[in-house]
Amino acid sequence: MGTVSTRRLILVRCGIGIVCLVAAAGLRWAMVGLLGYDLPYAAFYPFVFLAAIAGGWISVAFVAIPALLVSSIYQDIHGVLLPDLPLGALFAATSVIAAWIGEIYLRKNATLHEMIEYLNKESGRRAAAEEALSDEIRLHESAPELAHFGVFRMDIRRDICYWPPSSSLLLGKEPGTTTMSIKDAFAFVVDEDRSRVTAEFDALVRDGLTRKTEYAILRLDGQLRYVKTVAKLTHNAEGNPIVIATMLDITDERRMHFQFDQREEEYRQLVENQIGGIGLVDANEQILYMNPAGLAIFDLADYHGRKITEFLPSKEVPRIESETEKRATGANSSYELEIVTALGRRRWLLVSAAPRFDATGRFVATFGVFHDISARKEMDLQLRDAEEKLRRIARNIPEVFWIIDEQTWAIVYASPAFESVFGIPLGAVQADVRGLLAYVDESDRATVLRSLRGDFTRGNNTVEFRLLRPDGTHSKIRMQNSKVRDESASLNRIAGIATDITSQKKTKLNLA
Repeated sequence: MGTVSTRRLILVRCGIGIVCLVAAAGLRWAMVGLLGYDLPYAAFYPFVFLAAIAGGWISVAFVAIPALLVSSIYQDIHGVLLPDLPLGALFAATSVIAAWIGEIYLRKNATLHEMIEYLNKESGRRAAAEEALSDEIRLHESAPELAHFGVFRMDIRRDICYWPPSSSLLLGKEPGTTTMSIKDAFAFVVDEDRSRVTAEFDALVRDGLTRKTEYAILRLDGQLRYVKTVAKLTHNAEGNPIVIATMLDITDERRMHFQFDQREEEYRQLVENQIGGIGLVDANEQILYMNPAGLAIFDLADYHGRKITEFLPSKEVPRIESETEKRATGANSSYELEIVTALGRRRWLLVSAAPRFDATGRFVATFGVFHDISARKEMDLQLRDAEEKLRRIARNIPEVFWIIDEQTWAIVYASPAFESVFGIPLGAVQADVRGLLAYVDESDRATVLRSLRGDFTRGNNTVEFRLLRPDGTHSKIRMQNSKVRDESASLNRIAGIATDITSQKKTKLNLA
């Protein structure tokens, strides 16, 4: 602060000297310009005195004296007479005295200025500190209300329970000191909790151990609130027992925990009553949880201490390990899995699996939902077996069996005997069965076309027609077609059987 003031003082003092010299030069210019009279060297003395009084040593030393020397040299060069030596000595002495007086004045004023500036700054700091302290006090006073927190003190010998102003809010009253008997304080506790709280208080007084208690209170405003109290036994200056306690309103926390517990119970009930199996398996294939439906699928009474690999055929172990590796990367998947239950029964499961990670992002378990698809799997096996039997039959019977799409006329399926019966490649007419009419005798084409369309509505829809093979031979074909339902139960398919009866016809003619 002192350095800044000194710099400012130097500038002010130099400025005063410059102003004095400018005033002297202005006066000289006015005298020369208006009166034609040039001022002598001594005319500058009054301005030097003024600079000395107002600016002190700095103004005289750095501005006035150098200016006078320059002026003296100038006047010597131009032959102007200087004042005599006694007058110069007197001028020097009076300049020194004037500068000394001015210096004393300026330093006193500078010191006073610095003191005023310091006091102003200190006053500003004090005001800021008082404002900050006021804010802290307001925050401290508001904190218990915002946090639903309070304190109270019980003087056991005097039977007084004392509540500070901010803590009285917990009792449902306006802020203010509250004093009551210990019995009246316990009256705030709801009936079902009062005996337990009283017992905790008696134990605290008896053994002196800090007690933590949660209970419900009925406030003066009629609200039911849950609070948590931490109480400690101590003694005052007279040695009388004093209980100091904190009280925290935990109503919102209790409600949140209740809702959480309720949601957890609903989730548990949902999981426990699922028809499908639900399980949780850790990274080492240890079963962490399995719902009742899952236990039934695995023929288990208890899953604790069991691994999922215990129930897998050897061929499925690499499969489940591969799926676990996928879970570790965060991937979900669905797959079929064969198991051997605890009773030795083989079952097929359809599994939908998803990973679970802990708070650090580490893979900890696989969450799986699985359904027993053994019946469907058995049906698939039976269906494939039946299809294989049909294919063997179709390959070995001389008749042609086919299925035609009624909308497109395309042959959806034809048995291997097609080419041997009709003598033409299946590919030639598969896209449109009506291409077969080109090889049918012209007089039979209309009848064959109606049969292919399944237009027979009365009884037997069997037709016989003559066929001219591409190799030039003739044959007699018996064909029977009828409408059937597809997978969507729509009647848009035609199923037919065709047989080459040429030899039968010849045999019959020979016998006749």
